[in-house]
Amino acid sequence: APSLIRHRHRLPLRVVSTDHATEVFRLIDTDASGNICNTELKEVLERLDINASTDDVAALFKFLDKDGDGEVIEAEFLDWYQEMASAVESETNAVRRTLIGRRTVNNFDRTPVPEDVLYNA
Repeated sequence: APSLIRHRHRLPLRVVSTDHATEVFRLIDTDASGNICNTELKEVLERLDINASTDDVAALFKFLDKDGDGEVIEAEFLDWYQEMASAVESETNAVRRTLIGRRTVNNFDRTPVPEDVLYNA
């Protein structure tokens, strides 16, 4: 059976820029102190509709506060943010490869799927 995919190139997933990560940091740092405190972290989780207990917030804060000084500075946040962006990129690419491959699905469903749909999935 002919392949539904004519081109096997991969479009790169845009990696989160440092500027974007800095912008996110500044949105969380509502008092513009240059660091994120436990209260600001709890507030951003609430704004994101993440129901985190006080213990959950404390654990996340401790994880982000690499030097244990009680503040999450921008460098600590950026390291974590880039690490998470890389993990998301990796998982997204795995899903993309699966969709593009469609090996199992093609055995049951021969409905053509446009390349742009597969590459942007």
